[in-house]
Amino acid sequence: MVEQSRAVIQIAAQAEETAAATQRTIGGLTEQARGAGEVARTMDDARKQALMTSKAVAEQARSVKQLEAAAGRPPSSRRA
Repeated sequence: MVEQSRAVIQIAAQAEETAAATQRTIGGLTEQARGAGEVARTMDDARKQALMTSKAVAEQARSVKQLEAAAGRPPSSRRA
């Protein structure tokens, strides 16, 4: 009977340790998820900025061609 009581106490202690470790794991995973969300937002912002920059460069290239055409020059073969 004493052996069984000791075994039950030991199992209960191990269960408490496992529960605490599980809580720490959940906390760590939650923090990782937050970080992943921040990275995704940053990447999305960078993608949007790159798209806006490429549109601006394309618009500048069109403007240069229009200016060259208005000036009577052949279109520039340079690429930005």
